[in-house]
Amino acid sequence: MSTKANGAISIPPGYVTREQAMQTLEKSDTSIERLVRTGELESKLFAVPGRRPIRYYTVKSVEAFRALEERKREVRPPSVVAKREKEKEQRIAERPPTALVSDATAATLREMIERLMAPKPITVIQKLWLSLDEAAELSGLARADLAKLCREAIGQLPASSHDTLLVRKSGGWKIQRKSLEEFAG
Repeated sequence: MSTKANGAISIPPGYVTREQAMQTLEKSDTSIERLVRTGELESKLFAVPGRRPIRYYTVKSVEAFRALEERKREVRPPSVVAKREKEKEQRIAERPPTALVSDATAATLREMIERLMAPKPITVIQKLWLSLDEAAELSGLARADLAKLCREAIGQLPASSHDTLLVRKSGGWKIQRKSLEEFAG
């Protein structure tokens, strides 16, 4: 292989560049690489002084692959392929969606989805300390109002147990159940 006076590299006789192979075969760069790996296209690396090697593809293998592809197209005309695709789409469209699962399974799945999507009720068992959501559920007060009372209660000593809530900040507000039940607000 030789370089021309202007620095351009001449293509070896009997070979084509990657771009020429891609254009001739109407394939992407990735497809050309796959064809080389599978042995369907012959290629050779040519050393270039001062640069990394350049891969060229044999004209013979490119033309042979193109001829093979054309024969495949002739064997299966596009109308036959289109007809098969249309028949496949019709079979899928005609198949009722419930044919994929039984009625019992569909009902069970619907029930499970409804349970998962339903809001989770807060069950307040006899806990000593309650989260804001649990305290709101138990007292009927708004969560925002309870949060405000918690901020006000921090650092205050209650004059009586009916005036303020006994709270602590530990990974979120915690309200003592007894103080919430006695709270007169």
